[in-house]
Parts: sequence; C-alpha cells; structure tokens
Amino acid sequence: MSDRNAHSLIIKSLSIIEDVHREYREKVGPDIYEEIDKVIKEFIESSDWTGEANFWEKASFWVAPSYWKADDIEDSDEFVAWYCFDFVNDSKSTLSSSSEGYIFHLSPLLGIGATQAGLSFTVNRKYIGSPKASDWKKFGQSHRHYTELSKIGFIQLNSGNWFIPFKLDSDLLADAYVTGTIVDALQPIVDVLQKIKDSHTLFEQVLADSKENFNCSRG
Repeated sequence: MSDRNAHSLIIKSLSIIEDVHREYREKVGPDIYEEIDKVIKEFIESSDWTGEANFWEKASFWVAPSYWKADDIEDSDEFVAWYCFDFVNDSKSTLSSSSEGYIFHLSPLLGIGATQAGLSFTVNRKYIGSPKASDWKKFGQSHRHYTELSKIGFIQLNSGNWFIPFKLDSDLLADAYVTGTIVDALQPIVDVLQKIKDSHTLFEQVLADSKENFNCSRG
C-alpha cells in the first residue's frame, strides 16, 4: 500500500480517531492515571515522605524525604532534591510533561515510540553550588556509586540527573481495564518505586558528596 493510500484511510477514519481520542481523554486516561496515583500515594505514605501524585489534573508526581527541603527561609517550599515522574526522549533529554500533551498519552508508559517514561532523581543545582549541567553530569559519572546505580538500571540524562525507565505491558493493561483491576497491570511502577527506595541511601551520598565537591554550604 502506497503512503497516499494509507493516508487516505486516515482521512476516512478521522471520525473514528476523534471518537477514540475523546473516549481516552474523558474516560480511559483518567481511569488509568487514577490507579497510578493510588499506587504512588501508597508509596509516599509507606515511605513517610512528602510529595504529590496528581498525574491527570496537574501532570505532577514528586516525592522526597522532608529533610531534603531547602533550609533557606525565602525558599521554604523548595527542595534540594526529589524523585519525580519524567518523560525522556532518545537523546536523553527530559521532555516537559505538560508540553505536547505527553502526560495524557499512554504510549511512553507502554514503551511505544522513542519516548520513555520513568522516575528521576532530580537535583536543584543552585543548592549544590550551581554547577553547569555538564559538570553535574561529569561528577555523577565519576562518583563511586555510578557503577552500582547503573547496574540497578539508572542512566544519567543530559541534565546530569538520574533516570530509571519502566514499561507497562499493553495486553495486560487492556485485560485489566476490562475486569476493573488496573492495579494488577501496574507492577512495573511498583517495582521501579521499590528501586527508588532501595537506592535512596546511594543518592543521599551522591547529594552530600556533590555539595562538598562544588563547595556548597546551602541547603
């Protein structure tokens, strides 16, 4: 089939595509992300950390121990570091969750396309001496825990922050949606959250060492 013939089928199917998009936007997407939020909120509560899980309405998930909160009075709502949900493209650059509507699409969560969904250990560099992203990344690559974190599944992004991807099984998710047991298809998210918890002491050391390396007294 030529490209033009294939494209003509798209034109003929636009009404179906619009119906699918509307159903996803109004029903399917909210249902799935509501269950994801529940999984993350359970993680926050079990960790005794603080954070937010509101994917669909705010495109937001972040979590951090309260002691990572910045000490500066004027920045009382800021954190030195945190873990958050990210979309990452094939060049290891973070995509804004609100731009291009990525937060409203399942493709990255299902491993479809070049964009990966995952969790990031993210640092506000102004609290570790304001190094450039390239210097922060170089520091991470030379850190004593680099190999250990890499074996767990973390990679460094262009920003220097650490990212670990996850992927949901599309068939399992589709079947779970039918039976109303969406949570049964979310085990990869549970697993990656556990990896965050298991790696937390390593990231604490990375954070502490970075402040010393960049001669920082803030945070």
